[in-house]
Formats: sequence, structure tokens, C-alpha cells
Amino acid sequence: MSLREQVSGYIAPLYKEDLTCGSVLNAGADELELLENGMEDVLKQLFVDTATWGLASWEEFLGLPTDAAKSDNDRRAVIRSQLRGSGTVTVELLQSVAQAYDNGQIEVMEEPELYKLTIRFAGTIGLPPNLDDLKAAVEAVKPAHLAVVYVFKYLLVNQVHNVMTIEELEGRSLYDFAPFIPA
Repeated sequence: MSLREQVSGYIAPLYKEDLTCGSVLNAGADELELLENGMEDVLKQLFVDTATWGLASWEEFLGLPTDAAKSDNDRRAVIRSQLRGSGTVTVELLQSVAQAYDNGQIEVMEEPELYKLTIRFAGTIGLPPNLDDLKAAVEAVKPAHLAVVYVFKYLLVNQVHNVMTIEELEGRSLYDFAPFIPA
């Protein structure tokens, strides 16, 4: 039932047929609908996953710089990572922070004897989106004495040759293929 029908249910049938009352009723229903939509929009700003114009408030609250040139999804990833990245630093915490940036499978391995962490993107082919923000978030959370190595998954020649069609290859980004590293 529309808001206009709900409002008209509150008045006597005699007034529904009057043009003046009908005009007032319609105007009031339009204003109530605008108010209801505005309240829903404000409510969406209270949650990171649905915020749009409220992302700047989240960034200010967390002490993050606001970069309006980034997409809303990239900004949400930074905010989610900041919210997750508190407490004792564990492999699970680092994995949670990294997962905020990439929806694929991520593995975090620690090698304390080498003072090293390895973050492997097992479910994403090529470079994940928003990689610079992910690196900054990991740097902010990890202990300063640990180095971080990022391992990416690429398409190799044996995965492409006689396996993928031209159309499938054209649909891939160049960043999905293993970079040439001279010997």
C-alpha cells in the first residue's frame, strides 16, 4: 500500500471527493514520502556497507584521509579495514584486514624466524584492486620489525595455450598474466 493510500485512509470519504482536500492530501503525501526517503538515506549512512555521502564522516571518525576521487567501494574497504585492525596482531587479524580489500581467498603466513609475513592472494588472478590501500592498512597494523611479502596469482602460458579461447583472452586484463621477469 502506497503512502498516499495510507494517508487517504485516515480521512472521511466525504473529503476524498473534494478537490481542495484531495490537493492538500496529495501534497502532504508527497512531503511525507520525501521525509521517509530522507530518513532511510540517513539510516544507510550509519552502516559502512551502505554509506555513500556519509563515508566522509566515517573517515573523519577514524582519522583517515578523505579521497573523493576513489570509488565508494574502495573507500569502504579502507574503513572496514581500519575498524577490523585493532587489538593484538595475529595472523587472523591480518587476514581479516586483508580480506576487507579483496573478496577472494587470502592466506597469511608468518615466518617469525625470518621476521617475515607472506600475504598470498589465492583466489584473485592478477593484482587485486585497491592494493596500495591494502598495503598501507597492513603496515599500520603489523609489528614494525616484520617484513611483508605479497604473492599474487597469475595466468601462466600453460594455462592459456590451447585452453582459453580468443574471446576469453580478450576479456582478461594484461595484469592477469604473469609479468616478464628477465633472467
